[in-house]
Amino acid sequence: MEEKSIDVLLEDEIAFRLEELNGLPLDSEEFGKACESIDRLYKLRIEKLKGDLEKKNSNRALMSNILNVGVSTAVAGASLLFKNKWLKRGFIFEEKGSISSDLTRSLMSGITKFKK
Repeated sequence: MEEKSIDVLLEDEIAFRLEELNGLPLDSEEFGKACESIDRLYKLRIEKLKGDLEKKNSNRALMSNILNVGVSTAVAGASLLFKNKWLKRGFIFEEKGSISSDLTRSLMSGITKFKK
């Protein structure tokens, strides 16, 4: 026998109670009790939906954080690789020290600059 989810069970119970409500006179005590039970069932359903939504939002936030860390790491790694490649080319170009390019100077200033 397959198990029904809580959502389906709540919907079935609410539908059953609403059909049961149709046969009761409006001014009877049973009508008031039936309305209260339907109200409690709807509140349970709303709380269940809120819990599901909060769980989905927390999963999205976690995935977003993981993605942000991955992208930042990739950007930092690419930056280091780029600077390393061009700095090596600059050192080969300036082996004799007679010519200093603007690119090598800017790369060296970026490497030797320390933030306070």
